[in-house]
Amino acid sequence: MPTGTEAEYREVYGKWHEILSKLETPMVFSESAPAYFAEAANLTNWYKVMSWVPEFGQLARHSRDTLVWNSTLYWPDITGWDSILFNYGQEVRLGRFQRPGYFNDPDFLNVDHFDYTIHERRSHFALWASFSAPLILSTDVLSLTDEEVKYLTNPDIIAIDQDPLVQQASLVSQSADWDVLTKSLHNGDRLLTVLNKGSATADLTVPWSHIGLTTGTPHIPSKLSVKDLWTGRSQGFELKRSKGFTAKSVPPHGTAIFRISNPAPGFSVQTVPTGVIFNTYSLSCLTDASSRGGHYMDQVHHIRLPDLEGSRRRYIQQPGR
Repeated sequence: MPTGTEAEYREVYGKWHEILSKLETPMVFSESAPAYFAEAANLTNWYKVMSWVPEFGQLARHSRDTLVWNSTLYWPDITGWDSILFNYGQEVRLGRFQRPGYFNDPDFLNVDHFDYTIHERRSHFALWASFSAPLILSTDVLSLTDEEVKYLTNPDIIAIDQDPLVQQASLVSQSADWDVLTKSLHNGDRLLTVLNKGSATADLTVPWSHIGLTTGTPHIPSKLSVKDLWTGRSQGFELKRSKGFTAKSVPPHGTAIFRISNPAPGFSVQTVPTGVIFNTYSLSCLTDASSRGGHYMDQVHHIRLPDLEGSRRRYIQQPGR
């Protein structure tokens, strides 16, 4: 039913939920309802659908298909990388809907697409894992190269995807060339994901505060262990000795991904989460007056609010509705 109202979709998907729930053998219900509303001029119904799909199923395809082999026939003006970034851009709008037992699905990992570079393939995997999204391969598995098998079976990155907290990584800063995302993990560790959208290999220093770490804040450790999940190598850092963490030599369209831990046994990395407050249609920061033409901000505003106890403070973590 590619046409119909939001209410009609809710009725149909609700009936299928009832049918599947009565089966003796449990089934995973993947819902495609949101995808039919994802590119409307007004996204109200898209968000309405997203609000009820977690009640009826375990995952939902929220936007268009990632580019497949013959897609240039009907999407002639975009590349495979454009397609990945489109679904990525839809995914970051929806973090508030994900929860244990329900996952936002930005579509399959079509690893063997002719148009992807190896860095784009690895980014596809790392970004989806950062979102705790379903990692479903759409590819000729027998034709995968050794390099592709190696990154697709990276145990450290798969562990991020399968983390029991199933928190979706959220944007903490965004510019024309860089996106930075973070999320908390169930054991108290912190994830840092750095996407290079530019056309050249480059470094990016992420301030500790953007990761949720501020020197002198109670309960935040003075020393940290940062593990590069691509190489498996860990480094120790002292917050007072540097202004932030530098992701080095991130290739064009590549993604660096790190797990930040407290090196003290049995202790977590307690953070003050931070995030971007953006317009969920344009992805522009809500306080940005200079990017009405659709350009991203180079300077992202971070907002702090007092919590109910008054003795501790927290940053807004997820994008506003």
